Amino acid sequence: MSINCFGCRYTVAPFTISNQCDKNDDVVICLCTSQPAKSEFDTKVQLRKETYVRTNKIHTICRSQLLFRIDHQFGPGEYEELINKLKRALDLKA
Repeated sequence: MSINCFGCRYTVAPFTISNQCDKNDDVVICLCTSQPAKSEFDTKVQLRKETYVRTNKIHTICRSQLLFRIDHQFGPGEYEELINKLKRALDLKA
């Protein structure tokens, strides 16, 4: 399974939570950073640099603000860990 990380006009790259086939103008993102984890909701992914997805930093932006795509293949269990942290950040049942 792969994730889509996009660069945008913000100072950090977001992790996009969206179906690629959905052509709506808005997408939901989680912020990403190279700064070390600050909370239990941060999940490490290895892109070109070690990157942390801040699953509790959720925003909606316009799809046109996304500048480029970086494909990433998760290792075993990584995707599930990210989704579980996102569910906990949103207080959803895992």
